[in-house]
Amino acid sequence: MKKINYILGSFKNNLYLNDPLSENIFDFCDDLSKIILKNQDSRKNLELFTFALWCRKKNLKLLSKNFNKEQIKEMQNLGVVFHIPPSNVIINFAYSLIVGLLTSNKNIIRIPAKSKKLAIFVAKNLNLLKKKYPKIISLICFISYDHDKSISEKISKISDARIIWGSDETINEFKNIQSKINCRDIFFSDRYSIAMINTNKILNLSNEKLFKLCKNFYNDTYLFDQNACTSPQSILWIGNNSLIAKKKFWKCMERIVSNNYNLDYFSAINKFDNLSTLICRSNNISNLNNFKNLITRVNLKNVNALYKLRGNWGFFYEINFKSIKKIKIPSSNKYQTLSHFGFSKQDLLKIYKNPYLKDFCRFVEIGKTMEFSLIWDGYDLINFLTKKISTK
Repeated sequence: MKKINYILGSFKNNLYLNDPLSENIFDFCDDLSKIILKNQDSRKNLELFTFALWCRKKNLKLLSKNFNKEQIKEMQNLGVVFHIPPSNVIINFAYSLIVGLLTSNKNIIRIPAKSKKLAIFVAKNLNLLKKKYPKIISLICFISYDHDKSISEKISKISDARIIWGSDETINEFKNIQSKINCRDIFFSDRYSIAMINTNKILNLSNEKLFKLCKNFYNDTYLFDQNACTSPQSILWIGNNSLIAKKKFWKCMERIVSNNYNLDYFSAINKFDNLSTLICRSNNISNLNNFKNLITRVNLKNVNALYKLRGNWGFFYEINFKSIKKIKIPSSNKYQTLSHFGFSKQDLLKIYKNPYLKDFCRFVEIGKTMEFSLIWDGYDLINFLTKKISTK
């Protein structure tokens, strides 16, 4: 068995029955948020800064407002939760931790190699709260280890739930690892997200509002190089005058990307290679646009196997539809987030009821795809990580 590196805490199960969604846990999260926000270095890291804002007491209470006092009284923690965060979003481990703490569980979190530096920083901030919240800190264990089935199996056998994020390969690997007979598993596998934009609304936007929209789109896509499951890979342009609308939108995007995005040599080579391969193998391309290799756009003739078309580092697939009713995309269990701009409540109702869009489990405005929620991929995380105690 390979060595386990302990970054924070231990496997020791110091469970105490503090109620899930208790004031004490909310206060702890709020204090953690304040400590991180006071640190000047964290303000330079957008992912960390966003996380700190997210775990404020006010926000967490808002996210959990659907649970009334009577429901909370009947909740009890499961015990030990084993978290396997993904490597593509380096801050993901922190969100997963907060969910585990809100449900008052012991949390063993395997930190991906790419997240280790950030995890050490978060661990140092958590240690500052050890004196005030010793019991809550005892519920946190950060570890790292090389891929080793025996270690994963050892932890799985003491876990009452596992939250596993990653590729289909990672998910299948953990499905084959022995765990407790009554262990609950949540698998967040590889997903595909799309943006939908109303062309007529784009044409009527002022320069100021257009810049805000494009900046939001930039945050949804370029911040994680389109590696996040929530990041749009394709764009559905809905309405007339799509050519004029796209020209206006992408002109603004060119300015934002040029001023903010650094495409490293390795990524640039991979991006160009992906484009070359697509050109050689696909007969589904109607038009290509490439701005300094920073924005690559592929206009498609049809939407066949749309969910298989992947883009990174500013690589987008575009399709035009005259109206919401005309939207037809292939069905797939890979779809996750549909972000949108320029649609009324009545339009959104049509979108929700479109049978070709039924596979999506998140509908959010452009700019909000990265906002983590306590309901994710259709799972109610609070209910999933607690059990209901019957007293009748």
